[in-house]
Amino acid sequence: RAAADDGYGAPAHDPRAAAAAAPKPVVTSTVQPDGKRDTSYWDGPEGTLKRATAFLYRRIIAPREEGGMREFFEDNCAAFKGTTDKDEHQLTFMTLYKEYEKLVEDALKDFGQAEGMEADELGEMIQTAMRQDEGSSVAATKSVTMLVAAADYKKFCRMMRQKSKEAPREVYF
Repeated sequence: RAAADDGYGAPAHDPRAAAAAAPKPVVTSTVQPDGKRDTSYWDGPEGTLKRATAFLYRRIIAPREEGGMREFFEDNCAAFKGTTDKDEHQLTFMTLYKEYEKLVEDALKDFGQAEGMEADELGEMIQTAMRQDEGSSVAATKSVTMLVAAADYKKFCRMMRQKSKEAPREVYF
């Protein structure tokens, strides 16, 4: 192999050639031989957790008019600007976190109602999946991890710090 070789036979300085030469992931089709789509991925308790995760994360990025939380982040991320994980946490952070926690709770309630679930049924599913982590599928475990992470204070603060970096800067004329 030449010194400039990146391991795939492409020059090390050409990332597009390296990406083109990289092995492609195997994608399993969800279309059955009869032409119908296989929806079993979304079935059962694991499927419910996957749908709940997708529902919640769509709410996080959606605008207020669509029942989303986007404006909450945009309106409040300035409080986190210039702070780090090592800084002392301000009371404002916890106040905003409690508001966010309520938004997450409301979104999950909306999901449960849309699914025809009883009030505590989704919470029980999450708790059961957390207890059975070893027996759960990778997708269900990932869904539970993402649902729990959505309500984690430290992750909330990191997300708000990131949003404060992405926030548009004010222009003065």
